[in-house]
Formats: sequence, structure tokens, C-alpha cells
Amino acid sequence: MIHREVADGLERLWNVRENCIWEADESSRHGEVYIFDHIFNQECTNSDVYGSVVKPLVDSFMEGFNATIFAYGQTSSGKTHTILGNKTDPGLFQLVSNQLFQHVADQVDKSYIEIYNEKINDLLDKSNQGLTIREDIKGNVLLDAREAVVDNVDKLWRT
Repeated sequence: MIHREVADGLERLWNVRENCIWEADESSRHGEVYIFDHIFNQECTNSDVYGSVVKPLVDSFMEGFNATIFAYGQTSSGKTHTILGNKTDPGLFQLVSNQLFQHVADQVDKSYIEIYNEKINDLLDKSNQGLTIREDIKGNVLLDAREAVVDNVDKLWRT
């Protein structure tokens, strides 16, 4: 639980063990246990998520496969922290960037988008909002988001 939830006196609603979760309140439980490929509880770090799920995706990406890292969830569920991190717990963006630039000899094209309430926004160009995704006859996905060329990890953070 985040500090605000503890300060507000909220209670933990789910129990977690390995890749299973179930309701903490026994009186409301119907006996269901939900099983997932991975579950990361409040003790897990962004590095744990990276090592278990993301690093294998980036390894495959570097071999030519497509990969997507997608953060989805309700407000205050930890999406921003997981992606951006902080000084003591680097986020997936930093961890992936470090791995990527260990393998790239030259430069990378970057673009950042946000999908919010079914609207696609260009995070590098505030005037370019409500983007449309298209597919050409070769199957390439096109998105008119601004792209910027970078040649090191530090430049990935700058717009």
C-alpha cells in the first residue's frame, strides 16, 4: 500500500502468494483464487519486474522480434512509478534504456505516446493530440507522433 492509503486507514484487500491472489476479507470470499503468470506484491522492486518480465522481452526485441511494454491499471496503482521509478528504484524506462544502449552501436529514434480515455497523445509534441493509428498495405503500423533521434541514454530523457 502507498503512504496515502496507509494514512487514510485503508486496509489491504488482497492476499498474494507467488502467482496467486485471493480476497483478504474472509467474509466476502467465495473461495476464488486467481492465478497469473506473474504477481508483484508491494515488496517487489522495479528491478524485480524488469528481471522477470521485461528483460526477456528486450532480449527478444534485440533479436528482431516485436515487443511492447504496456502499463495499465486504475489511478494510483503504480503505473508511473513502475515506468519512471525514482532515485533508489529505477523504473523500467531507465532499465530498458540501459540495456538497449549496451547493444546499439549508433542511434535510436524515439517517440512517446500516451493512450488516455481512448485518445492517443504525442508526449513530445503537445500540439499533436488525438493521433490516429493506421496500417499500410505492408502491415506496417503508422502513427504520426513526433520522433527524435538520440545516441545515448541521457538524451532519451530529454525532449
